[in-house]
Amino acid sequence: MLLTLRSKIFASRRRILLLALFLIIVLGFIAFWFLSRVEVVAFKVKREDAIKGVTVSGTVESRQDVRLATQVTGTIQELRFREGDFVNQGQILAVLNRNEVVGNLTTAQGQLQTAQAEVQNLVTEPRPQNVAIAQAQVEETQENTDVLQQELQIARVQQQEAISEEQRLQRLYQQGAVSFREFERAGFARVQIEEQIDATQSQIQAARARLTQARENLNLVQAGVKEQQIQAARGQVQAARGGIQSVLGRLEEYIIRAPVTGYIVEKIRDIGEVISPNAPIARLVTPAALYLSTQVEENELESIKVGQSVYVIFDAYPNETFRGNVIEVSKNVDPITGTFEAKVSVPGQKGLPVLVGMTADATIIIQQVNNAIIIPDEFIYTENQKKYVLKKKNGKAVKTYVKGVAFDNNRFRVTKGLTENDVIVKGVEGKKVKPDNRIKIVENYRD
Repeated sequence: MLLTLRSKIFASRRRILLLALFLIIVLGFIAFWFLSRVEVVAFKVKREDAIKGVTVSGTVESRQDVRLATQVTGTIQELRFREGDFVNQGQILAVLNRNEVVGNLTTAQGQLQTAQAEVQNLVTEPRPQNVAIAQAQVEETQENTDVLQQELQIARVQQQEAISEEQRLQRLYQQGAVSFREFERAGFARVQIEEQIDATQSQIQAARARLTQARENLNLVQAGVKEQQIQAARGQVQAARGGIQSVLGRLEEYIIRAPVTGYIVEKIRDIGEVISPNAPIARLVTPAALYLSTQVEENELESIKVGQSVYVIFDAYPNETFRGNVIEVSKNVDPITGTFEAKVSVPGQKGLPVLVGMTADATIIIQQVNNAIIIPDEFIYTENQKKYVLKKKNGKAVKTYVKGVAFDNNRFRVTKGLTENDVIVKGVEGKKVKPDNRIKIVENYRD
């Protein structure tokens, strides 16, 4: 009885030991299975449309750079644009001070009214007051002539003062005591006074001619109206109208309009500054004349062709992609930089102006494939001049030979050996993976 009990206890302990040993073996196998796996990065194969391109940087330049200037010397009174504005052809951009010309227009209009009234008086019945009116016209014309003579004398005095001031500032400029702008303004002031003198002299000549005409008219009125007098008066009407048209033409010279449609890329002058025909106020370029000048490595010389599509991303618009084309390829390679120039068209997009001087990154498309298998170069291994990848199969890395061609600098186009949805692997952070290694995917590949 006692022996039987001891036998049972011994058998029970033996079963427990055997079970514990079995559990240890199973746990060891499981631990070996998991701990012996190599950590890998996985790439899932898929078919896609892909492009092969050359990435370059460039700067926007222009084939047409218009410098806006006036035809006369004058002071800027209005500027109707800001740097970067888009303007249409014919749009008024600036107006110079036109007080003198406006005054001449008023005078010319008054002369027309006087001439028209004179014709009316001549074609109607002579009236007793005609003589008095003619006499008043003579006196008024004489008084106007005298005033112009006085203005001419004052202007000549001012001219001498302006010449002296310009000479003084020239000496100071040569000594470095004043800036060139101050010396230049003195010259502009002198030119304006001289133009005023010329204009006054012309007005004096015209006034004298009117005075002569008024005196002759007075004589005719006193002697009686004749047909030739009416014809002469009508001639004065035509002359007055021509004078108005002439002044209106001069008024237009004081207005600066956009000669073409485009963008103001630089404002050079401000309100209040005196400008001349040689002093532009702004620079204007047309969108059609803009292009992106890029520098391409010389080893791509045979790859870049006119007409190739280009994707452009400007630093100013990092979230927008512009589409352009290669429009010119230089065949001259810079011996210092080892690059050649490729010009790319840069059509603008609504609300996103492209301006001279902007910088951009561009990808010139040299090849495009559809429904292809493209994998990163870093997943490819070479053995005896054959290429293979490690494909995931039943938890292991299985060597799989592939065929294909290099697609670009870091990608390979597979033509045989892989199908869509295959998973290929490589070691994490440079760890080595061998064929038939058990693997553990810890990361999915990202470009």
